[in-house]
Order: sequence, then structure tokens, then C-alpha cells
Amino acid sequence: CTKAGFVPKDRDAPERAKGLLAGVPQDEVVDGSHCLHPRFVEACLARSRENLRLQALDLVYLHNPEAQLGHVQRAVLHERIRRAFAVLEAARGRGELVAYGVATWSGLRRPTGDPGALE
Repeated sequence: CTKAGFVPKDRDAPERAKGLLAGVPQDEVVDGSHCLHPRFVEACLARSRENLRLQALDLVYLHNPEAQLGHVQRAVLHERIRRAFAVLEAARGRGELVAYGVATWSGLRRPTGDPGALE
């Protein structure tokens, strides 16, 4: 399994992280460290398949999408998650991954109405 969401900070090869953001509008990168833009998600999938030397990934998580709350409106976050899921579903349809979901520290455990909660 692997994740997409946080921009990796590769100390030994910082240009590799920049390549993942090629073609991504700067306003889609939250706090300089989190992105759910379709191009970024696609690049993360390709990088993970390359790094793991796999044709298909068993499981891909959107990593802490709630990290964007406080930086963008909830409706914007929901649209970004929807677009990221569309990328993941298309990859699943091509046989590049088996399943996908969300990895979150607390977003799904917070009560409804909490500013950091995901529905």
C-alpha cells in the first residue's frame, strides 16, 4: 500500500518531489506540503508503482485530506477529494490499483460539525 496527499520531502533528491508537482497550480498546494490535485495524485501513483516495481498497487490512501481544512473551504476540499477519487477510480479501472481509501489521523473520528471532521 502507499499514500498520496503530502508532498514528499526527499532530503537526498529534492528535485524528485518537485517533479510530482509539475503542471499543478500553486494554489492547489496547501501550506506548501499537501496536494490532492489530479496531476499530483497521478504522479504519486506512477512514482509508487515505479519505486515498488509493481504493475498494480494493492491499496492507495489519500493521506490526511483534512490537512487542507483551515486553508480552503470545506466545499473546495470536498471537490478536491472527489477529483482525487476520480483519478484513483480510473487507475483502478486500468488495473493499476486494486483498492483505495482514506488514511486519516483524526478526520473520521471527530464528531460531526467539528472543524476538522470529514464526513
